[in-house]
Amino acid sequence: MLGLRMRTCGTCPFCGLLCDGITFPSQSTTAQADTLPNQNCERLTRGWLLSQPNSAWHLKPMRHGRISESQAAVSEAAQLIAQSRRPLFCGLGTDVAGMRQIVDYARHVGAILDHQHSDALQVNLKLLQHGGWISTTLSEIRFRADVIVLVGDGVLERFPRLLSLLADGTKPAPKIFWLGTDDLRFRSLALLLPELETISLKKSEWLSALSEIHARFSKRTCRDSAAPIANENKNSLAALETALAGSKYAAWIWSAADFLADGDDLILDSLLRVVTRLNESTRSAVLPLAGSHGDVTAQQVCTWKTGFPLRQVLNKVEADYQPQRYRALNVLKKNDCDSAVYVSAFEPIEPPEEFWNVSGVKVIVGHPALKSALRADYFFPTAIPGIDHDSHLFRGDGVAVVSLNAKRVALAPSVAEWFGNLLNEHVAQGGPSPSPSA
Repeated sequence: MLGLRMRTCGTCPFCGLLCDGITFPSQSTTAQADTLPNQNCERLTRGWLLSQPNSAWHLKPMRHGRISESQAAVSEAAQLIAQSRRPLFCGLGTDVAGMRQIVDYARHVGAILDHQHSDALQVNLKLLQHGGWISTTLSEIRFRADVIVLVGDGVLERFPRLLSLLADGTKPAPKIFWLGTDDLRFRSLALLLPELETISLKKSEWLSALSEIHARFSKRTCRDSAAPIANENKNSLAALETALAGSKYAAWIWSAADFLADGDDLILDSLLRVVTRLNESTRSAVLPLAGSHGDVTAQQVCTWKTGFPLRQVLNKVEADYQPQRYRALNVLKKNDCDSAVYVSAFEPIEPPEEFWNVSGVKVIVGHPALKSALRADYFFPTAIPGIDHDSHLFRGDGVAVVSLNAKRVALAPSVAEWFGNLLNEHVAQGGPSPSPSA
């Protein structure tokens, strides 16, 4: 398994930025430090190390923890899924081709669809549905923005090369502010980036801060009842207000995974009101980033093929979209499914513990390093999109589909191949058509 020839340059699939021009080692050996990609990116390093084959990988289909013949395992799994009342397809960490096959198969068996990152996707979707927003893209920020505001502690951890992608040597460097919490980890990261103007506030102070900015550009007195801002933080906030007042194009970037707590939607709603107010006299836009583990890809493919986002039940007649009812964890906790298929092809991310409480068949289609391969009723090892096979993924800003070339010979079939096999077997067995959604 070792010593596989690799392409030396390509696109990284391990976060939503989909950075290109990455230099990969010319040969996969023992995944030591001297064989890491030549980029300073934690996500790339982690994904690359996890993609290196070793003796613990499960590269053959498995049935109840034992190696099984591929056709027999597919046939049995397809039959048991078809016999279930309501299958759940969750995880959904795959590329465009894989997600298309998943949606097609879900139509035949009446499955629920939900991605492991749907909570974050729903934050942005609800925000867009309730009030709309003025959005932008990575490219436009790079070439036009003169003020950039990063919002949330985790945005640079989830997208480590974001700052380098936004740098453009043909124009003056933008002023970059980073609004975070008073958490020690955020403060420590901020110290490593002296080129950023950091604003460290308690989460309870964020509404007041955004209300003050809104009031300044509304030319009125702030009367917000939220927590007052400590005096030591007012200087950095004043610097942001001054920069916004003099900007020609201000961009606000966040990762929705930082805003999953109750009440966080009010913070983002207040941010959007600031952007709307700024656009009365200058130009301002937002960029909600996502895309890790194929979450934006799953959302986009599901929407274009069915007319609705994730968290729906599919059948041949209609789609039943109920984002609270069909949240995967809610479905698992309430035992609203009697079979489950979990997909995680990019990295060996284990399914939630609730997955194992499903009464019926439990199938995992995923990374060969998944430890749960031995625990599942059926396990089908997959190739890694953009590493083992050519792939297409939606970028984290949702406006571009990026083509990724394979960087080595695949050691296992792709997610699209496995779900294509399951669908073909379902049709060959004359599986029952799905009943209308309950």
